Amino acid sequence: KRGASAEVIEALTRRLDERDEDAATEAASALRELVCANAENRRASRDAGAVPKLLRRIRAFTCVESIGALRNIANDPVASNEAGELGAVDALVDVIRTNAASVCVDGDARRAVFAAGSALRSLTLKDAANAERVSRLEGVFDLVEAAGDDDTTSGGDADPEDPD
Repeated sequence: KRGASAEVIEALTRRLDERDEDAATEAASALRELVCANAENRRASRDAGAVPKLLRRIRAFTCVESIGALRNIANDPVASNEAGELGAVDALVDVIRTNAASVCVDGDARRAVFAAGSALRSLTLKDAANAERVSRLEGVFDLVEAAGDDDTTSGGDADPEDPD
């Protein structure tokens, strides 16, 4: 993917603080796309302060777009470490546990569980401290897997965050 200018990344990061929830969600969605498969954009978003802002949105709104952006930014080792130090593992576990009971009746809850599980896995790939934090969790990934058990179209293994 093409790199975005630092100014664009900074502007999107600032928009994460918007009082207009739709604008902030659009910014998170745009960041999610820009940082996917682009190390330069991940570094720029990290440097612009996206990680703590995304975590604030995840804690406040269970924003799936923010979870996806964090997942992609976490492929940067420094950002992954920063997220872990700021409590990303606990925030994502809260999303999973809060939404796991509703996955059978609520598609948004299901997306949140899968996105949070994917973000947790991403956090562990580049940071040993995050891997240690996640290794102490009991049953969290079982909840993520169970969220797919009701998916009759794909045998239960489909991740709604991954359209392929």
